[in-house]
Amino acid sequence: MNPQYINSSDRYPRIEGYLLTEELHTSAKTSVYRGIQLKDTQPVVLKLLRSDRPSMQDLLHLRNHYQYFGHKKRGTKKLFIG
Repeated sequence: MNPQYINSSDRYPRIEGYLLTEELHTSAKTSVYRGIQLKDTQPVVLKLLRSDRPSMQDLLHLRNHYQYFGHKKRGTKKLFIG
């Protein structure tokens, strides 16, 4: 896989170092994507806040999701980006 290739489509946000392949869920505040981490070709799930200026409550909610889901080992890395 070519690490300079950032994304498979303009449908998904461009996150350096990741190839996003599928949108799993979208809500008013977050979007969840399946993808691949380019440096080691590991599958990942990324949860992104949709707002450019999220509230403190939104950031805390994302952090709490990371603390709960981010440490569980099931073969896929979970990344939460605020």
